[in-house]
Amino acid sequence: MIKKTFVAAMFLLLCGYCSAQQSKTSKKELADTAWARAGCGSDDIRFNVDLDKNQRPVPLPEAGRAMVYIFEDDKTRAQFPTTRAGLDGKWMGANVPNSYLFLSLQPGTHRLCSNWQGNSKIGAALDFAAEPGKTYYFSATITSFEGVDAFTLKPVEDAEAQFLIATHNLSTFRIKGEEGD
Repeated sequence: MIKKTFVAAMFLLLCGYCSAQQSKTSKKELADTAWARAGCGSDDIRFNVDLDKNQRPVPLPEAGRAMVYIFEDDKTRAQFPTTRAGLDGKWMGANVPNSYLFLSLQPGTHRLCSNWQGNSKIGAALDFAAEPGKTYYFSATITSFEGVDAFTLKPVEDAEAQFLIATHNLSTFRIKGEEGD
């Protein structure tokens, strides 16, 4: 009788462990799928970011393509957050405060996502339609008020974008864990 009880208890423990492992995997897969639908990449992807303070390139879109610029502004003053920029379900790069990056993309409807790396609940996403030969500018801004962080991602007019290019540094980034880290 003791043997049967022991075997039954072990079976139940094993089933509980397997169920917990499957549940964790399922939750991560569900989260990654939801992130992709928002335009983001997997939350596992992290970037190292450096600033190039010596140049402020302003490339024009290639023939038949569009260009997107993403600026980061940190209004928290107490932190130095890295924000990731995602496009159509894949992380494309990252910024740190007072920096920008740019991407070339195919015309069409796109989903842009940005979030505070390491704090996945702070971010935003939006849809936009890109036309060939046009340039689009977006600002990711983190603010903090009475200990509550807020994140906005919004389009920026051309004149404001030119000011931000003049006052922000170019981000250079690489995925953590890749060569050179």
